[in-house]
Amino acid sequence: MEKIILPTKTKIAAWWMIITVAFIIIHGLWMLWNLRDAYVPPSSGFLILVILFIHLAGFLVFFPPAFSLRKGKKWAWYWAIIILFLGMAICTYIYAPELTTIEYLVVILILLPPFILLLLDRKNFWKIAS
Repeated sequence: MEKIILPTKTKIAAWWMIITVAFIIIHGLWMLWNLRDAYVPPSSGFLILVILFIHLAGFLVFFPPAFSLRKGKKWAWYWAIIILFLGMAICTYIYAPELTTIEYLVVILILLPPFILLLLDRKNFWKIAS
């Protein structure tokens, strides 16, 4: 059986998404660490659960398509495109009144490169996808 070699742009996009997952995990831990150091009212258990849920959801949304792209799955390409597009659209909607915020630029710069790479390399990916 012949081993399938992924197109270079798809490999880069998949690894970029895997690194994004690592940053999501690190950001969640950093937020919880800062929350621990700040004054925390007794009813902040809900806030901690919300932070954990948001970062766990980010992990679960980015993780499967990133690893499935590396295996050449068609559904992963669709899922990755939808996730990246929605992430950029939601970020634009949330930060639209404050276009100078650094968070807006960081999120767009994190989500835009794999989106562009996947769109540019779609023909090559479809040739080898199972």
